[in-house]
Parts: sequence; C-alpha cells; structure tokens
Amino acid sequence: MLKRKQDYQIKEAKFIQQVKVMRLFIALNFSPHLKHRIGLLLKELQDLPIDCKWVEPENLHLTLKFIGEVEGNLIHDLVQVLERLADDFEPWEVEIKGSGVFPHWRRPRVVWLGVQAPPGLFLFQKTLAQELEKLPLSLDQKPFVPHITLGRLRLERNVELLQKKIQPLAKEVWGTEVIKSVELMESRLTPKGALYSVRSSIPLRGKTEPEP
Repeated sequence: MLKRKQDYQIKEAKFIQQVKVMRLFIALNFSPHLKHRIGLLLKELQDLPIDCKWVEPENLHLTLKFIGEVEGNLIHDLVQVLERLADDFEPWEVEIKGSGVFPHWRRPRVVWLGVQAPPGLFLFQKTLAQELEKLPLSLDQKPFVPHITLGRLRLERNVELLQKKIQPLAKEVWGTEVIKSVELMESRLTPKGALYSVRSSIPLRGKTEPEP
C-alpha cells in the first residue's frame, strides 16, 4: 500500500514538472502589408536619439487582454472561452489612425498608434474579460484602450524630439483591416526581446453581433 502511494506521488511530481508555465495574452494580429507600413515609421523613430525599446514590425498587434504567466494546462480552458465567444461575433473592420503616448507627454512611457474600433469589438473585449474572471487567473483591471504599441521608453531623454515627430501624426491614417480571427498568443522573453507565437487562432464565426 505504501509503495503504491509512493509510486503515485512520483508520477504526480513528474506530471507537475512537465506542466509548462507560459506567458500568454489574447490579441488581434494584422496583415504583413500593414505591418510593413508601420515598420517604415518605426525605422524613422529608431533614428531618434532616445532610449526606447521599439517593437519589431512582425510583433505588432492589438492586445485584448494580457493574461500573464499561467500553467500550460489552462490553455484548453482559454481556447474554450474564445471558441464560445467567436460563435457570437462577426469580423470587425478597424482603422489604424492617430498616435500618442501613455500616460501623457509630461512623463511618456509607451508610444502608440490608435485603433478606431466598432462597438462589437468593445463588447467582445468586455465579455472576454468577464469570462476570464471565472478562471483561476490574476488579471489586471486596466481599462481597454485599443492601440498598437510601438515602443516603451526607458529614459526620459530627448522627449521633445519624439514629441515633435509623433504629434503631427495625430490624424494620420495608416490603413484599415478586417479582423477575422482572435489569437491566443505566447510571449517568450529573451535577451534580444520578446518572441511572440500563436498558440491558437479562432475564427470569428458570428453572422450578426449580439446586442449590448
């Protein structure tokens, strides 16, 4: 009896060791054409003498919800949430327009491009957040502001040069995209920066969007 218990504990310990902890977020991805166009702007920004960690063009995305580090066995639950929601929502058309910084120019931390989104996307994100609250996750409660992060400032040096470059782009339109799927993404931190990969892509299958 004791041996059986020990064998079970060994198997359980091995299983726990095999569970991979992953850093996850849920996002909308964009076409190579749009990423290329924004990449041209990023090249100009990289020439500025400021201390900023710029996003690689292939990593550009819109975050719907940052989940953080979770055990890999939760992926199934996360995908199930997205599958259920995808049945009720049709694809959205979004417009990439404007630019700015968070939280403000007095102390800029994040450089972004704006995303003009329809009500259906806001409803999706709100419903998603509510469904994720039912899972054993520690989620941030930041309000949802659709945007594409271009970079994160490390030091407030030569900010006036960045402001001179960004502010005239406040009404610039970078393109429109029809978003047909939502992705569960993994972020792996490396010395060269974050590497993003799609863990699951869920097509939006709804014919009409539900009423708020």
